[in-house]
Amino acid sequence: MLCPFFTKKMQEYYIYKLKNIDLQDRLNLFPPDFKFNLNFGYLLIHFVIEQMANRIEKNKFSNIYETYNPLDSIILQSYNRNYRNHIRYLCENLPNIGNVFERRPYDKGRCYSYRFRPYYHDRQIEPYLITDKSLIKKLRTNNQLIISNEVQKHCPFLIDYFNQKRLKIQFQEALDLNSDKLQEEGNIKKYLSNAFKILKIKNGQYHMSHTPETD
Repeated sequence: MLCPFFTKKMQEYYIYKLKNIDLQDRLNLFPPDFKFNLNFGYLLIHFVIEQMANRIEKNKFSNIYETYNPLDSIILQSYNRNYRNHIRYLCENLPNIGNVFERRPYDKGRCYSYRFRPYYHDRQIEPYLITDKSLIKKLRTNNQLIISNEVQKHCPFLIDYFNQKRLKIQFQEALDLNSDKLQEEGNIKKYLSNAFKILKIKNGQYHMSHTPETD
């Protein structure tokens, strides 16, 4: 069985952004007073979309747009020390173009949380290739392949044959098919859930496991 996990070596790293968000246009119109890392800005958007998709897997009946998505400041700081200014910029209600995020204030024992403002609801996503080498390296911090105890015990003969590079996916074709399904069915939750399954295969985020009851 293939399950999500980060691989050790990869040539490319993709994340998701909303199709109707162009941060470069926003920066051109309203230049911030700090050095804005475009890759990290899109990564923040990706993190919120990812949280929405994860919530679908846990509760298919939840309102993915109404709920705020917590982003851990310690994790964000590990990617970019100036993460606060990046988030503030995305939360700023700029003239004519508005804000990207709505933020729920800090509460004791709870992280700041974010959701997309209504203009960005029910929008399709598209892949974004990370080009910041330092950011890619940080995204791969815990990239060691882990072989579960079940696999080592029951299927040790498979371990030497497991090579993450050998599993390929027709990335854009899979995304296009997923978009076609959205147009046919109108199920945004299924669309987001499938999109992240596609992305995990593209990025090599899987590992080998063994469940005796089902495998």
